[in-house]
Amino acid sequence: CAQGYGNVYVVLDAMDSACIVRNGSEELKKRYLPDVAAGRTKLCFGLTEPNAGSNTARLETTAKPDGDEYVIRGEKVFITGADEAEHMLVVTRTLSQEEARESGLGRFYGISLFMVPTDAPGFNRSEIPTRGIEGARQFAIHFDEVRVPKENMVGDEHMGAMALFNSLNPERVLAGAVAVGATRYLLERACDYARERKVFSDTPIGAHQAIAHPLAEIRIEMEAAQLLTYRAAWAFDQGLPPQEVGQAANMSKYLAAELGVKAADRAIQTLGGYGWSEEYGVIYFWETLRLLRTAPITKEMILNYVAEHTLDLPRSY
Repeated sequence: CAQGYGNVYVVLDAMDSACIVRNGSEELKKRYLPDVAAGRTKLCFGLTEPNAGSNTARLETTAKPDGDEYVIRGEKVFITGADEAEHMLVVTRTLSQEEARESGLGRFYGISLFMVPTDAPGFNRSEIPTRGIEGARQFAIHFDEVRVPKENMVGDEHMGAMALFNSLNPERVLAGAVAVGATRYLLERACDYARERKVFSDTPIGAHQAIAHPLAEIRIEMEAAQLLTYRAAWAFDQGLPPQEVGQAANMSKYLAAELGVKAADRAIQTLGGYGWSEEYGVIYFWETLRLLRTAPITKEMILNYVAEHTLDLPRSY
């Protein structure tokens, strides 16, 4: 996946497609899914805003009905692949935060999702210089009265928060899968090197416990991360309640991302100076796996989620 259709687009396409599969109309499914499956269309995801990241309820991007269309106004940031994707799944507010509170239906009421063409008039992007995303680029997006037909709504009006879980949960499962796969590759590269590299005698460095034991730990922990990722994927495929899927998905992303950082560090250390050589292909993984500790959701927010929803501890934020 490092060439051509990279991991980042696999995650974006899969998470958006999952939302369409679970919540989209039959017309939307026919319009988007065959081309995504065939690799003819790429999708991206628009959630994060300057004043709303992990706190989705604070969204400020609005979608207001106007005849047979909705008019989208607002801004998104850290949107990956907006230059490559033909369509974006955009999270908006069709009711203000005040209207949501007044409804008595909770602060997440009034959120709606739309499929928006990235070449639509008023869809403006500016690049944010970033690293660590396999060469993909990130953008700030400004919606200047972007018009989309009503049939582009994914799910029911004002009830998009429920549909959103069908993107966010698989996103976290996929992030965990990426980290597990990268860990496996790094472990193989490190072990291959440790079997062959000799320094002070004819004994390979892999015979030394200072090299061998940390790699053995990664192998053990990789089994746990992989099984938890499988469990999260199974829970989503079985259609279990979003909160139950969310617990497994968040845990799998947390464990796999933490392990990925550890695996990248250990692979670099095992290869020594060659760990920093682009020729050996290990150093590239450091930025990508370190990113997964922060995105698509920070490790701290996952710990908050598990403390509140799994351990039933008081909410801390």
